[in-house]
Amino acid sequence: MKPIKTLICATLVALTLPALAAPPAELFEFEQRISLELANDNDRLGYSAAIDGDRLVLGAPGVSGAGFQSSGAVYIYLRASTGWEIERELEPGAPMNSGNFGDTVAISGNLVAISSTREAADTRPFTGAVYLYERGSDGIWRELQRLISDQPDNQNSWGSALAFGDAGERLVIGESSEDRRGASNNILDQDRGAVHVFVRGEDGTFSREAKLTPSDNARFAYMGTSVAIDGDTIIAGAPQR
Repeated sequence: MKPIKTLICATLVALTLPALAAPPAELFEFEQRISLELANDNDRLGYSAAIDGDRLVLGAPGVSGAGFQSSGAVYIYLRASTGWEIERELEPGAPMNSGNFGDTVAISGNLVAISSTREAADTRPFTGAVYLYERGSDGIWRELQRLISDQPDNQNSWGSALAFGDAGERLVIGESSEDRRGASNNILDQDRGAVHVFVRGEDGTFSREAKLTPSDNARFAYMGTSVAIDGDTIIAGAPQR
């Protein structure tokens, strides 16, 4: 596996394209409207979405369950001859009020990554966690791993963006409100943001490969608000830079 060697911090990309003829009306057509069977006003189904072939993943971070308000849920749908049908509902392993499980999602084959951006981690509130689920040969989705920041802190937005690369062998996690801190833990550059790269090992679990930060450590850059990966290139959005 080739190492990651390119990082692009994107603020705005504007493209001027030549005018194209209007596509034929039959090129795209409405297929299906998906909603929850027992929907509530604040479920926010579709707040995040990801697709890989015949599987669709939809986040609903406002869903309440197990006695917790807005603990969140994620729904996996499978394409069938009659349309998209629910395959599995996933809930956080450690539900909490306003945990926002399902804020962001990503899928690659039999792997699904889900962020819970306000979940408590390392005993600190609102630090966030990312859950990995894998579909086994028996067709059952099981929790594989829970990933947290190397320096969990309040409201760091761990999991602000997710992307799989290398056919699911790499996972990129945005942490858009990460702060650069000094030796005494004082904040030097607030909300500069960071991007974390995890790689899958022989045992099937993911370990940290790299932490990427803005080259100039700009305050309030919010790097990691969006991420994408293709081969050995990662793009990280820094919308306030």
